Amino acid sequence: MERGDAEIVGNVRGGNREAFRLLVERYHRPVLAAARQILGDSELAQDAAQETFIEAYRALGNLKDPEKFRAWLYGILRHRCLKVRAAAGPPTLPFDERCEPALEAWEIPVDEPSSVVSLLRHLSEEDRELLAARYLHELSYAEIAAALRITCGAVRVRCLRARERLRQVIARSEANEHETIRCERTPAAGSRR
Repeated sequence: MERGDAEIVGNVRGGNREAFRLLVERYHRPVLAAARQILGDSELAQDAAQETFIEAYRALGNLKDPEKFRAWLYGILRHRCLKVRAAAGPPTLPFDERCEPALEAWEIPVDEPSSVVSLLRHLSEEDRELLAARYLHELSYAEIAAALRITCGAVRVRCLRARERLRQVIARSEANEHETIRCERTPAAGSRR
């Protein structure tokens, strides 16, 4: 049976420093995926993820409710990413497309997940961050609300709007693809078959 976060946190606080490795193993992928979506750069995301775990380990004694470790960890990640983004200035590298979110959770029908990930760059940073928190880091609305210091209702509305904007971007992309295919099949004026 898998041990819960609260039990592992208790073990670490009790002196079993190696137990923290279990939390790192459990949350490394979602933390890295969320960092990639927030920062749009793999190398910066890897650094931010590593720093997030280091900071979490050092501050574990400050965690009031061990049951909320995941949301607390995301709060640390978000703060770290905002610092990295501020220090790095505007992104100069293309948006990182190697991170494929759980698209079925977004309720958006797509044939190729990587194409949708590439379309995320057309969303605002706020929308990307919110979708990363909800669907990559799998935080609940309440956990996101606590991290952002807004109401749960506001998080629901923002997620709904962000998903709708992503659907619009996908629809525009698909329309452009169909138009390109149609133009390629239509013979040029004055040409013979």
